[in-house]
Amino acid sequence: MSKFAKIVQIIRGLMLMKNRPTWRQIEYFNTEWKNRIRIMSQYIGKGDSVVDLGCGQKWLKEFLTPENRYTGVDYRKRNDETIICDFNSHEYPNLSADVYFISGCLEYVEDYDDFIDNAVNLCRRCIISYCCIEDFPDKSLRRRRAWVNDLAREQLIKAFEQKGMRLTCEDKTMTNNSIFIFDK
Repeated sequence: MSKFAKIVQIIRGLMLMKNRPTWRQIEYFNTEWKNRIRIMSQYIGKGDSVVDLGCGQKWLKEFLTPENRYTGVDYRKRNDETIICDFNSHEYPNLSADVYFISGCLEYVEDYDDFIDNAVNLCRRCIISYCCIEDFPDKSLRRRRAWVNDLAREQLIKAFEQKGMRLTCEDKTMTNNSIFIFDK
């Protein structure tokens, strides 16, 4: 590839990044996601305190017991109880909990390493769903969905392991969402 072709490729990439949609612009909620949340919720113990990062419509609450203590965190106020944090501005809740629940959120986080670092320091278990690049390889589709990172399964596992957590369980939904359970 010529030097000129490389420069053109870089410029096109930068233009795509500049013009890509953000979650704020395309926000929508598909009730089919409740199935993924239901599967993930099975890894929450009765009485566990739960911080739901990127809580959206707070569908997780439907699957918790009255003994669970729930806190929803999102980039905008969903109700009076929502804690507002913009993860892409490095805003995180300073809340310790038994479980940090991350469903359909990490794909939209630019600095995923900092996000993971903050989460693992405040919980003993992380329950996370993620659309790994192996299962969703079309990067243009990922960008149209406003996903800003492209982690492989092993990259995600390594990111948690480097911060002192170990993968204790793994599952996959019928729609190819990977579910990971990490424990200290």
